[in-house]
Amino acid sequence: MENGKIYIAIAIALALVWLWNKLRTRTVSARDVFVIDGDTIGVRRKYLRPERIRISNIDAGETRGIRSLWEGQKGQEAKKVLKDLVFLAETIEIVSYGGKDRYGRTLARVRAISDSGNVDVGEYLLRRGLARRWI
Repeated sequence: MENGKIYIAIAIALALVWLWNKLRTRTVSARDVFVIDGDTIGVRRKYLRPERIRISNIDAGETRGIRSLWEGQKGQEAKKVLKDLVFLAETIEIVSYGGKDRYGRTLARVRAISDSGNVDVGEYLLRRGLARRWI
């Protein structure tokens, strides 16, 4: 009898985890997404100001207020690659963790989804050497 209660508790816990993941994941049309810089995108919303999303697992070079020429070049490259990923995608999946950064941007992981598969945008920029890991 005790084992049955344990199995039910585990099943309930797994269902809650699954539901939590579903609630924090949303998919938007790639046509409603625009690139602000190498680690920030914007999502157009009907009747509201666009939502700014900070890709939570990376830090790309700045495109404004740069501290060095190298940082500016890397930032521009990251922005261009991010624009290409968004342009080629059909939809963008946003997995938000409920937090915001000090500038009010939503912190989230971002995936570009197309017929050829899906790409974790942050991991892609890391592999290309256009960003560094940010936690």
